[in-house]
Order: sequence, then structure tokens, then C-alpha cells
Amino acid sequence: MTVGLIVGYDLCEDYVRISYEYSEDQIHPAQDLSFVEGSQIESLAFLLCKRRGKEEWLIGEAAMEEALLGRGILIDQMKELVCSRGSTILEGTCYTGIFLLKLFFQKTLGYVMEKGGDAHLDILAFTIPKMESEWIRGILDCTDLLGIPRETVKIISHSDSFLYYLLNQSKSLWSGACGLFDITKAGFWYYEIQVRRDCHPVTVETFHRALPESFDLDLLKTKSGGKMADSILLSGAEKMMKNRRMSAVFLTGEGMAHCQEWAFAFLRYVCSRRKVFYHHNLFARGALFMIHRMLDPSSGFPFICVGEGRVPYEITMDVVQFGVRKTILLNRAGTNWHEAANRVSFFPDGESVVRLEARRMGEKKVVPLVLPLDGFPKRPPRTTRVELEMKFTSETELSVVLRDRGFGELFPETDCRVEKVFTLQ
Repeated sequence: MTVGLIVGYDLCEDYVRISYEYSEDQIHPAQDLSFVEGSQIESLAFLLCKRRGKEEWLIGEAAMEEALLGRGILIDQMKELVCSRGSTILEGTCYTGIFLLKLFFQKTLGYVMEKGGDAHLDILAFTIPKMESEWIRGILDCTDLLGIPRETVKIISHSDSFLYYLLNQSKSLWSGACGLFDITKAGFWYYEIQVRRDCHPVTVETFHRALPESFDLDLLKTKSGGKMADSILLSGAEKMMKNRRMSAVFLTGEGMAHCQEWAFAFLRYVCSRRKVFYHHNLFARGALFMIHRMLDPSSGFPFICVGEGRVPYEITMDVVQFGVRKTILLNRAGTNWHEAANRVSFFPDGESVVRLEARRMGEKKVVPLVLPLDGFPKRPPRTTRVELEMKFTSETELSVVLRDRGFGELFPETDCRVEKVFTLQ
């Protein structure tokens, strides 16, 4: 019997990081993947290069080196190609963005499988900075091409990764608000998580913000540049934290790797009355911890999460079943929006419209959502079965489709359908 691997894959616009562990091994801890044998290089540039005149591909820093030597053609905008469903022509051959991203995944996951020996891939969790629908669709299309079953692929935001990472720490660290500063070549971000115990059930709120205070990491190569970077970090921290007491502050990203050597004022500020921790691979580890909770039903959240990537609305519908009117739940608040979908069938019972209700978490106000059954055939009572399919396309945009499914051979279904998109505020 082969052992399974679970993989947390941090996919950003400028780099990737990967953590992995054996799914049935309770002894050995998670490991961060090193992309260069015998080194501690655990970050890989999100680059792909085709060797000139050959169908050979390189990734990461090796790709950049080959291109600089004039022996290869560099592809450094894969996300844009994937999201636009675009393509590029290399030496007379057209390559789609999806194909190129599939090659990149194939090579990076190949490193993981080499480390895992005979292990097979159990679950793959991607964490991305922002939940963008076209990017999510592109990632899933690529894993489809690699033959990875879609039910074993999960995609979460960096905010969610931070949340799962935090929940794996001592409870004393998340009794109040927690902050995270992330600095990479692409910019400077601040994340925050707050546990609201005044709500029932207890609610966890997450948010993140790209800070305008940023700097080129090359600044850190000189003493004067380090002082300037320290001042920039301090300005961003003061703006976001405002001298509030917080349970803990976390630091991550390439820019924070040796911050104790130059960020003196910043560290003095964030360490004042706060516990501060650094982890170079926090987001990929958070993705792993998400898989842990998914595999262990008993470790589910004792609260509802709201924030980026999650739907803050509960969607319900009143129906009549066996003569009894009841309310069915179509979507639970706190669900990841790209997974928030449902399909139900019902009899409209003489009604000319279908009514749904949306209620934002923590509020009593109910928002009515009405869809007219325009064009549906007139039939005797309880002989028109309507199929309702709903899905969210963002945290606040809901698409609902109604279809006529008829009722047996006497009342066959038709092509009639009603579709409506609701924007919830």
C-alpha cells in the first residue's frame, strides 16, 4: 500500500513555495520543498523558459539564467496569459497560457513526487493572494490536464491560509486581533484576523490590504537602503496597527527573512506589548493545515468565517413539502465563494415567482430575491417541477438559473429557463 502526500502550494505572481507531508504519517512534521538539491532555497521564481530549437523547458532561476545567456525564450507573464485565455508564439509554435502553466505545475509537482518516493498525491491545496475567478478557473483547468481529480484540488486565499496557520497555533495567540506583514518583490501586504465573540455564533473576520509603502528588495543590500526600508515598514505598521494591543504579529516573505539586521524601528514598534513570530513559508503551511481540518471532520471551525474569498450571506428559500411549509438553506454564510453552489428541485405550487432570501451574517435585515417564472408553461397544480441552480461568482454576486423539468411523461420538460444575477451589498 503506497503512502499519500498532501501538498500546500503557495502560488504568487513572482514566486512559488511548497510544503508537503505524508498524509498517514503522524511522526514526521511537514517539510518545505527545496528546489536546489543540498540547499535551503525554498522559493522558486514563477518563470518558464523554452530552450531555443528544442522542446525543452526550464523553470525558476534556471529559466532566467538560460534566457540571459541567449539560449532560451523566457515566459514571465503566465498568469496574464491564463486569465485572458491567451497564447504566445515561440519559434513558430503557438502555446496557450493553460498549456504553459500546466508545464510549470508538472515540473514543480515533479520535485514533490521525487521527494515522496513511492507516495501518491492525495490532496493539493493552492493558496493565492487574491481570489480571482479567471485565475481559479485556469488553475483548475491545468490540474484537470494533469489528471488530478478535481475533488482533490482546493484553492484558498492568503487570508484563509493565515487563518488556518493561526488556528494551528496555541489558542492564546489568537484570543484577540492578529496581524501579518508580508514583503516580497511584488509588494508589501498587511493581513488581519479578528475573533468577534460578541456574535452568535462566534465570527472570525479576515481582511488584507496592499500598502502603498513599499520598496525594492535591492535596497536591503546597503546600510542606507536598509534604513530607508525600515522607515517605510514603520510607516505602514503605524498606519495599520495604530498602537492597538494585539494577541500576536506574524512576519513572512522574502523581505522579512533577515529583518532583525536592518528593521530596528519597525521591530521595536511591532514588538511593543505584542508577541511576534517569523515564518518564511507561512502561506503554504497554512494550506497544509487547511487540509488537516478537511481530513478530520472533528476539527471543524467552532465559528463562522467572513472576509475575502468567503460569502457573508446566508441564502434560504421557503418550500412546501408534504403540505408543510419549511425553510431550506441553500448557502451557509462563510462558504468560499467559488465553492458556494447548490441545486434543488421543487414544485412552485401555483406561484408565478420564485422567492429567495439573503441575510448578511450578523444582521437581521433580510434581502428578498425574486425570479419571475416568465415563459414557463401553464400546467395543472404540482405538475411543473422547477430545478433551481445557484452559484456565487464573487463574494457578493449570485447567479440563479431556473429550468423547467416537467413532470413525468404526461408533462415533459421544455427548454424554458430563467436566469438572473443578483448583486448583494
